[in-house]
Amino acid sequence: MEPLDEIAARLNAQLHDISADETGFAGPLRPGEHLPSVAVVAHGLPQPLASHTGGAYQCLLFLGEEGRLDGEVLAELHALLRQPVPVLPLLVSGRALQVPGFDTVIDAGDEL
Repeated sequence: MEPLDEIAARLNAQLHDISADETGFAGPLRPGEHLPSVAVVAHGLPQPLASHTGGAYQCLLFLGEEGRLDGEVLAELHALLRQPVPVLPLLVSGRALQVPGFDTVIDAGDEL
């Protein structure tokens, strides 16, 4: 199994980690299952929130002070994007967002 497939499988398994105190979620919903309007993902991407709207999952990622999207974060985001149900990543950073492979830097300034 490829590393990204392993990450995708682990994230998908979080669907079963739901408890009263902490909601873990990743992967497509099974028939008859419903995702809360906002769910905290217990493992995987750092400090994310996930919600299900319009047939796609929204992942709101709060990146660290450095604003970098790389390493394990990038690999796990890639794994989420490979899920059968579309994922819309929304990235929030206190500094300019730096994505490897892109020359452009996205900077929201003090908007957030």
